[in-house]
Amino acid sequence: MLLWYNKGEPRYNYYFKKIKTLALFASKRKGGEKMKKIALIAILTMVFALTAIPALALDTGLSYGTYTGLGTRDLREGVMMIVQYLLGFLGIIAIIVILYGGFVWLTSAGSEEKVGQAKKIITAGIIGLIIIFISYAIAAFVITQLIEATGASIQP
Repeated sequence: MLLWYNKGEPRYNYYFKKIKTLALFASKRKGGEKMKKIALIAILTMVFALTAIPALALDTGLSYGTYTGLGTRDLREGVMMIVQYLLGFLGIIAIIVILYGGFVWLTSAGSEEKVGQAKKIITAGIIGLIIIFISYAIAAFVITQLIEATGASIQP
């Protein structure tokens, strides 16, 4: 069994004895109080970690996590979802940049310098939006080709 040490004693008892020995020797040296604290923290960490081992071995009866709402998505579908969310977020940022450029233009009060700056901001936002659309199209094409090449099917 994994938890038992060769000598017939539990493995964690062996480790506790080693930590206790280190703490005992450290207490006789300069700065031993710090080592006692470290040993105490190590012992408490091991106690909490080792008491969780039987609970982690429990069979919960879940299959693929469907009962937890995780679903059974393919890796390609997951990647495409991440790409969609990321590009959607970037699209929102591009729209905010365009709106900011429009705000700068409206508050320029006829200043040629501010109007030029606003035009640059709006142009940058539109270029960013175009790049986002193109990158989404490329990502969708690549994922679709991967799915067709491997013979997988996407469940709606």
